[in-house]
Amino acid sequence: AVAGMPTRTVNESEINELAYGRTIEIEPPETGEEIAAVDAAGSLVSILAARSDGRWGSVKNFCGRQ
Repeated sequence: AVAGMPTRTVNESEINELAYGRTIEIEPPETGEEIAAVDAAGSLVSILAARSDGRWGSVKNFCGRQ
């Protein structure tokens, strides 16, 4: 998805949460401060960063919903 960035596959429910600006709970990566979130097909849906409450939210969102 993004060269050198840890990647996490997110499910449809998590994609919907991210699309509406909400955070999700995921295991933090061993390295890096941001995660490339991809869907089951491997398409980039969001760049995630840790929030102060330990959840992860979008820094840049590519999964717009209407």
